[in-house]
Amino acid sequence: EQLGVGRVLSTLAVGSLRDTISPLSLVAIDQFIDLTRGRNGSFYDEATGFAHTEMTEPMCAALRTELLRQASERGMNIIPYGTYVCTDGPRLETAAEVRMCAQMGGDVVGMTGVPEIPLARELGLHYAAVGFSVNYAAGLRDQRLVFHETGLDELRVNLVSLFVSVLRSPLPSECDCERSKMTFHAPEEA
Repeated sequence: EQLGVGRVLSTLAVGSLRDTISPLSLVAIDQFIDLTRGRNGSFYDEATGFAHTEMTEPMCAALRTELLRQASERGMNIIPYGTYVCTDGPRLETAAEVRMCAQMGGDVVGMTGVPEIPLARELGLHYAAVGFSVNYAAGLRDQRLVFHETGLDELRVNLVSLFVSVLRSPLPSECDCERSKMTFHAPEEA
């Protein structure tokens, strides 16, 4: 905000929770489930007050629309919707945790999207994220965990090129990002 940043595009390395999301697939994240503990999820605290931030649609709809439009024009197949489950890490999830995440409605799992997503929303930034699958999550296919690295370099180059183009383009529609902070409560005076 202080640097004049208004839009953020992010990549998240993820494990697939669905057989239909194969390694090296791209997913335009539209929702998230926060299973982290102890991460600071707000810029506010007792000294600065607190704000209720509207999170029904945590990603910028207009930025996601432009991202998907330009990806389609480039022949990049990005799954248009996906729920990201964020865990603490650095350890990977157990097979039981993977089953739980999938049953909760998760499509992919990773460790880096929270608190970034809610913090961007709290600031009213236009934020969108693309998950790129590096594996099937533990136990999904009853096999040892395998990381797929072949093809990642080309994928990264294509994503960077796409992101630069999207960030240079005007947003195609209105969004609610700048109005996401619903209520601010000043700190209580002693």
